[in-house]
Amino acid sequence: MFSVCSGGAGVICGRPALSSDRCLFFGRGQLSLWPAGKASRLPAVAGGRPAKPAGNIKKIIYKSKMKTIKVFENSEADTLLAWCRQQPLEVEVFTGRETCRTKKWWGFEAEFYFNRSHVESRQAIASDSYLAGLRDQFYPEADSILLYRYEIGGTIGEHLDKQCFNKSVTLINLVDADSDLFGNRPTTRFRWDKQNFELRHGEVVEFDSRVIHSVPKLKSARYSLQFRKIR
Repeated sequence: MFSVCSGGAGVICGRPALSSDRCLFFGRGQLSLWPAGKASRLPAVAGGRPAKPAGNIKKIIYKSKMKTIKVFENSEADTLLAWCRQQPLEVEVFTGRETCRTKKWWGFEAEFYFNRSHVESRQAIASDSYLAGLRDQFYPEADSILLYRYEIGGTIGEHLDKQCFNKSVTLINLVDADSDLFGNRPTTRFRWDKQNFELRHGEVVEFDSRVIHSVPKLKSARYSLQFRKIR
């Protein structure tokens, strides 16, 4: 970074100029200070203004997109929903406080306390052939599976997932609400990278958990079945 400053000749930001300083004049009495090591990056000065660099200099940030892998047929999604309802869940506690969610882990569980993640072994994924089949289909490398249930009105604010996980997560959204005459259920709003997505019942999505995401206040109860890999 550089700072814009003003002063008399031989004075930079209130101190004497050094031979290692490299400055660009933007106008009378105004200059910007660059570290000497960055001198080779400076554009030429013309007419009291920095000259345009030869060619466009752009900082490119590559960001993966949230994508839908599959949407289950209603009958398949309802079978998975029935399986979710049979699972014994416990209230989630985060930093000593109960959240709005209940949960169950398979493989490895990651808890966060004392400002760090703690990984513990839980029920083996292979102990449930139905769950293992889903893992093999959507994320074969996953060694941590988490089932959440959210009640009506539940919400989770903007956050990033724990650093102990790989950034990629696969999620199956299941809506626990009455269906219409065509067997369709309400959608679930999900925010990722400041964008709103309406997840359908039985929709399987993959996204980068290092990008900020959240669950706005829910109008219908839902299950979220998530597949991850410990780093």
